Amino acid sequence: MALTGLTRTPYYPVLSALLPQDNNSVLLLSALLYWCSRFRNSAFNERTHIGQFAVHLNLSIEQIRKSLNEIKKLEILNEKRELIETQKDPKDGNQNPSNKIKENILLSINYKKLSELLKEHNINLSPKVLKHSADDSFDFFATIGDYALPLEQKLIGCAKDKIFTDVAYALSKLLVYIANFEEDFAFKALAPGWRMLIQPPATYKDIASRWLSEDDRAIDIEFSDGTFFLPDGDKYGAQEHICLQRGKKEEPKILASAFLLTAQAASKNQLRFISDLDPKNIEKAIRLVHKALNVKVELLDLYYKEFI
Repeated sequence: MALTGLTRTPYYPVLSALLPQDNNSVLLLSALLYWCSRFRNSAFNERTHIGQFAVHLNLSIEQIRKSLNEIKKLEILNEKRELIETQKDPKDGNQNPSNKIKENILLSINYKKLSELLKEHNINLSPKVLKHSADDSFDFFATIGDYALPLEQKLIGCAKDKIFTDVAYALSKLLVYIANFEEDFAFKALAPGWRMLIQPPATYKDIASRWLSEDDRAIDIEFSDGTFFLPDGDKYGAQEHICLQRGKKEEPKILASAFLLTAQAASKNQLRFISDLDPKNIEKAIRLVHKALNVKVELLDLYYKEFI
């Protein structure tokens, strides 16, 4: 189980509101929430995982089964059933070498239902926050909340070959613009080393050449809060490119949005932008891109589906 995500024993006290005076069930629900939110599409297999959870949580198998039944009563779990046919070896001496059918019952957290149930107990945690319960920002035995999560901005997809080159040139032109016309903003938004790199007389081709070398075609940038890395899709197959920002300043967040929106536009939407940033600052980023490049960028359907 350690290999599949449960590397520590988490405990979220906030869940005790749902299972008062039942510490074992709170412990099991904490472990389920941590495990399901650690990786996408992870699930608890009743047939194979009960024994593993018993070992990791220092509970008996009977206690795990009892607690699981209590959690099921809350109606916050998704259940999926699948049948698996196991192959028998006809050489094992068994007179009946026919295959066996086993059923897997896969359980996962329904974050929307969990959020609604917590709200009934005057605890306001959005499904999005609950999906991040395994984030390292929530220390051992800590509470869950928006306060601890970094602001996430990202691009989905990849840019290859000529499209990647177009993206690199567009981003370098954006940086040249803020270096020449938005000096105070650049001072607050960029890390010191990058402010030096983009200073006049640096041209957009000078900046882009850093990202377009034959050996390592990759765009990297360091904001005063957060970093971003986008490789050429021909060399690396990553489909998600994330910038995490934990500070309070608006400028690096606005520049990161503008940077990613510029990449989306230059890639002809092969890269798609998603952001936690509030609409007011997203609007500032859109205006910055328009001023710098005379490009009108728009938020795609994926943005709204992800965060609304």
